Amino acid sequence: QYESGEGSFLRGILRSLVRERRIRDLEAGGIFNLSLLDNGSLVISDPETNYWMALEAFGVDNRQLFVELLERAHQQQRATSATEVSQP
Repeated sequence: QYESGEGSFLRGILRSLVRERRIRDLEAGGIFNLSLLDNGSLVISDPETNYWMALEAFGVDNRQLFVELLERAHQQQRATSATEVSQP
């Protein structure tokens, strides 16, 4: 969660993906995929439009923002999986 004035790079990337959906007359909502490829490239993509961006093109610091998001998502997924396994 970002406060007003924060997260401008992230917001800009997401606006670009949403704009591509609007150009194609698709609904703006839905999921985007964030993937670390075997070659080390970090890519954000839209399964609805097949539009994608290699995030390293935007510099190390901006790429790192998405690396941290991906790490948090993996941590939450592991925590959820552990909770599901431990429940009777």
